[in-house]
Amino acid sequence: MAFLPCPYLETDVELSDDRERHILSHHPDFVRKLKEGEVEWRKS
Repeated sequence: MAFLPCPYLETDVELSDDRERHILSHHPDFVRKLKEGEVEWRKS
C-alpha cells in the first residue's frame, strides 16, 4: 500500500486507484513534483 502527503488534508493518504486518477487529471503540478522528487511516496 502506498501513501502520499495530501496538502489539502494536511496528512498522508492512501493512494487508491480513484485517488490516483483524480491526481493525474486534476493536479498536474503535484504529478510534476512527484516526478522531480520534491514529494515522496510512502510505503506502509
